Amino acid sequence: MSVRVKEVTAVFQATVAANLPANTVVPINITIDPLAGARTEHQVPLNQSWVLDDVYITSSQTPDGIIQFRKNRDTVVTSTSPVNTLLVSNPTRPTVTKKVWGPADILSAYFITLAAQGASATTVSLNAKRIEILLRHSKIL
Repeated sequence: MSVRVKEVTAVFQATVAANLPANTVVPINITIDPLAGARTEHQVPLNQSWVLDDVYITSSQTPDGIIQFRKNRDTVVTSTSPVNTLLVSNPTRPTVTKKVWGPADILSAYFITLAAQGASATTVSLNAKRIEILLRHSKIL
């Protein structure tokens, strides 16, 4: 069996409706492959494992909140620090604990607001470096 590793940046976006209270849970749309589009869940192919390696934002987000990453819809495997601390230019940016989704696991995520949302809806965007581990099984003759 040979192993090939590929690094992919996924985009996580949550649309926060107007006038929501703090601690509202919002499903996140995840774009791993732009050709496949955004979905709230992605299933890991049977010949792969995915590792969540790093999360960051490129500009300040409103409202601030945390992101919960889930495995198989119900298990929270890790959460971020408040999103606005994850600015890519922040030299003391907190890291996320590396987590693995194995073959056939389902990746989903939720944004939890830390403050009430104002009168306008907004979209919160976060990038995540996902290491894709491709497992190739060799044929036995």
